[in-house]
Amino acid sequence: GNASAAVPGWTKRAVDEVVPTLLQGLELDERPRITLRWEQGEHPPGVRIIESQTRGDEVLIQLLGSWRTSSEEARSQLVRNLAHELAHVWQWSLGDPVEPRLLHEGIAEAIAIDLLVRCRELCRASPERLVSKLEGQCRYALQMGRVGGLNERGAIYGCGAVLTESIAVAAQLSPQDLYRRYTETGRSMSDFLDLTEQLAGQRYAVSARTFLTADLRMASPSTTMGRLRAGRL
Repeated sequence: GNASAAVPGWTKRAVDEVVPTLLQGLELDERPRITLRWEQGEHPPGVRIIESQTRGDEVLIQLLGSWRTSSEEARSQLVRNLAHELAHVWQWSLGDPVEPRLLHEGIAEAIAIDLLVRCRELCRASPERLVSKLEGQCRYALQMGRVGGLNERGAIYGCGAVLTESIAVAAQLSPQDLYRRYTETGRSMSDFLDLTEQLAGQRYAVSARTFLTADLRMASPSTTMGRLRAGRL
């Protein structure tokens, strides 16, 4: 990895500790270049923010705010973000990810959750907390309008993860295997819905399309997500 001198040492150690296991879970042989940066800035005490981006095998993790002191929650936040970015590295390994952003980010989140579950003792990153966060984001997005037309974080990350996780479960595939099958057929939203019908059946394909295109603001977000997972939306 690569880190600026100002980056707290515990963050570098945390990254070095979990990266080999996460890469093994993704079946990635080569370690990507991971750059850590930290800017304390003018954020209120106790506020920790991560801004990150991945292109190919280059990962940049920008830490903002109160990262000087280690804590279990701070470490969990960093590791959850790292799992997501390494999922993007794996996505890039299958070719230029030109799919809709909702699927690109949502599947990366679903892969990250799966990784964190499988490396639970080492990662200590509370995948349940990430699931709760994503579902909360999706609940908020569902009250804003048609999910597929929203350029909003809750729709892209939260509802994207809820959608892809539900389809992966219905198809009895891991999120990684679902994405691999998706890239083999095409990378449009219609390709994803066609694949959903092929793998999980017409009922789930209709539910997925409804979830993306219908105005569900009058329905309970929790009920909507439950019906999506049951293939009855």
